[in-house]
Amino acid sequence: MARARTLVALGEAKRRTEAALCSGEWVFSGEVDEAGMPAMATAPDSLGRYAAWHYRIAWNPGLPDCGNVRPQEYYQTLSAHLPEWMLVQSGTPVAVYHQGEAIFRQGDAPMMVALQD
Repeated sequence: MARARTLVALGEAKRRTEAALCSGEWVFSGEVDEAGMPAMATAPDSLGRYAAWHYRIAWNPGLPDCGNVRPQEYYQTLSAHLPEWMLVQSGTPVAVYHQGEAIFRQGDAPMMVALQD
């Protein structure tokens, strides 16, 4: 269930992002790596220790097919179209985006984030 919800949400966010940034074209390039199956997790004490899922998908979107869009711009826009319970982490430079906002950039102090559906 967690895997299905994640992939459906990612697919819809990808479609909406590319409609906005890539002249309405879907970008069917790049590689997806599902880094293991969803695992049960628990939010930290400070957030109430609720039961959660942790599921990670690594994806390189293949942006040459999307004009002059910078990877950071793509990831930030993608995060704006994802459900509140999902985050996007970019590669180099490392950044974490949530709901269209950069909540961490390389060089910031380390942090722990847990989201609730």
